[in-house]
Amino acid sequence: MGDLPLVVISRSPNHRVLAEYMPPLPKETEAKVLQMWEDLQGELAGLSSNSTRIFAAQAGHNIQIEEPGLVVDAIHKLVNEARSR
Repeated sequence: MGDLPLVVISRSPNHRVLAEYMPPLPKETEAKVLQMWEDLQGELAGLSSNSTRIFAAQAGHNIQIEEPGLVVDAIHKLVNEARSR
């Protein structure tokens, strides 16, 4: 993506997102899944040399519902960057 402005919004590190969508997993398996999720979010941010990664304070998978202000702020940031180019 070159230097295209990019914002990646990730769930709160303290949110038990798997508990909402999956049956309980063994702790070791859950830790591996969460680490993989975290790694993939980092890879997304690495797609552009002009990226920002934001972590939600309380939200899990549905950030747009749980913390809509965070999403609005990220959109404003991207629009402002695009306009200034």
